[in-house]
Amino acid sequence: MLEKHIKVGAPSFLPYERFSGMGNGALVECEGTTKAFAFGSFKFLPFLPNAIHTVAAAGVDVISAPFSGCLMAAYTDESGRRMVCHISTGGEFGDCKAAWNDMKGRFTNVVEFRPSDLCGDTKFETCYGLITQESGCYAVLVQAQNATLPSNSGGVYKTDAKFVKLAKA
Repeated sequence: MLEKHIKVGAPSFLPYERFSGMGNGALVECEGTTKAFAFGSFKFLPFLPNAIHTVAAAGVDVISAPFSGCLMAAYTDESGRRMVCHISTGGEFGDCKAAWNDMKGRFTNVVEFRPSDLCGDTKFETCYGLITQESGCYAVLVQAQNATLPSNSGGVYKTDAKFVKLAKA
């Protein structure tokens, strides 16, 4: 549903929060941050270096950032929960692709994509990955011109961030 409310040229309502810490090259489950917007809610899953950072979707769309080469995936785990993950694949941030490939055979309904592959030549500051409740996969590109402001939740919001591209995988 979230993809229906992202309009190119409109102000971005997406958070940008960095996760502090470092993973251990394996699956790291977190709560994510549930965010409300005018038409419902979504979960934000921040990037965690050297990890397969995962969150239970719990019936909402999940968005994650930043993407510059990492994978994003959704799957149903062994207990039947729908999960979404941000898979670190960068050399300096730790490459977890082999660990992901080893474990994803245990899961069902797996979908994965690389959001940064959908950027093309569009100028942007942040590439988000979005996986909807229906397993739709999207890259959402945001560009900002001015300074950032801290948010009450500890993340930052761009003062004039605008959506510049929505691309379906």
